[in-house]
Amino acid sequence: MELSIVVADTSVLINFLKLDRMDLIARHSSKFLVTNHVSDEVTRHYISQRVRLMDAFESGILQEHPVADEQDVALFGKLCTDLGAGESSAIAFALHRDYALAMDDGKAIKIAKKISKDMKIFRTQDLFQSMIQESLIDILEADSLKQELETVHRFKMPFQSFSHFTK
Repeated sequence: MELSIVVADTSVLINFLKLDRMDLIARHSSKFLVTNHVSDEVTRHYISQRVRLMDAFESGILQEHPVADEQDVALFGKLCTDLGAGESSAIAFALHRDYALAMDDGKAIKIAKKISKDMKIFRTQDLFQSMIQESLIDILEADSLKQELETVHRFKMPFQSFSHFTK
C-alpha cells in the first residue's frame, strides 16, 4: 500500500480503538489523521474509547485537524445533506489535499468515489492486509482480530480469513 497520509473516518478508527490496537496505526508506514468532526463523534458516541483516542493524540499516533479551509467547509456542507459530519469532513479534508481515506461506510464510499474516481479509499480489511504486508501482524493475528471485531464488536468482514488474500 503506497500511502503517505490517510484521513480516518470514525468507522475505521473505532475498530482499532475498540481492539486497543492503535499500536498498529502507529507502526504503519502511513501517517494517520482525523478531522475535528471525527474526534467529536468518537468522544460523544464512544465514551469508552475516549481515553484511547486522547492517548493516541498525546502520543502522536494521530493528529487532529479542523475543517476550516473554505473549500473544505463548502464541500462539507454539501455532503452533510446525505452523510454524517464525520464522513463528510473526512471526505472533504482528504479530497482537497489528495490524501487517502480510511472508511467503511458503503454509502459514504460511493459518494466519495462519485466526487473523485481517483481517491484512494481503504476499508478496515485493507488496512489489516497492508499491516500483514508490512509484517506488523501475521495472518493468524489478523484473523484473531477479525474474529474479535465480529464476535465482540459486531463488525463483519465479507471473507473467512486473511489467508485468502495471500494466494
